[in-house]
Amino acid sequence: KDLTCIPLNLGQNCTTAPITPTLVATATVPPTNTVVPSVITPTPLLPTINPSNLPTPTKIAIPSATPTPLIATGSFSIKPIADTFVRSDKITTNYGKAKTLEVDNDNNKIIYMKFDLKVLKKMRINSAKIRLYIVNGSDSKQSLKKVKNTNWTETTLTYKKRPATSDTIASITEGKINTWKEIDLTKFVKENAGNIVSLAFESSGNNGLDFASRDSFKNQ
Repeated sequence: KDLTCIPLNLGQNCTTAPITPTLVATATVPPTNTVVPSVITPTPLLPTINPSNLPTPTKIAIPSATPTPLIATGSFSIKPIADTFVRSDKITTNYGKAKTLEVDNDNNKIIYMKFDLKVLKKMRINSAKIRLYIVNGSDSKQSLKKVKNTNWTETTLTYKKRPATSDTIASITEGKINTWKEIDLTKFVKENAGNIVSLAFESSGNNGLDFASRDSFKNQ
């Protein structure tokens, strides 16, 4: 499908950017103490004087330097390390290289995604959201759920081998074709920063929703 072109960086020409599912997190690097050295006052040159004529020196306390914290805030875009879907009418078929991810209650299609959040370890997470590009719209309810098992692989996962889903993180009730869908995951990412995590989409309706996979590229 022809999709609206998005520049990768400001000042660049429009190009064929990937429309991969992306987890975007804004985080703050913990402060780093930087010691500022004390100011050293040069000693003036004095003429030769009989030491017995010098006054008793007065001690002056010089306060120690106060560490200045350096705080850096940045946005991290994390691509999935695996994404695929499974369906109940083809229990041994693998869709690891499919260019679309399909979720639908019809044939119980379930989307699985895996993200490596190690880069966020020890960072203060301000916000996090997942961005998905819709290639087939739906008005059915789709639920994003936790998946405790992170050992599955993209090229071997099938419906027969699918890991169980657990708690619902968020739900969406509409998705328009050729648009981005963003879902807030701040709480989930804060709880799992530094780990590898799995997520799944399940549907309660028969109007399927399709996202572009990490194997899909713009205008392909």
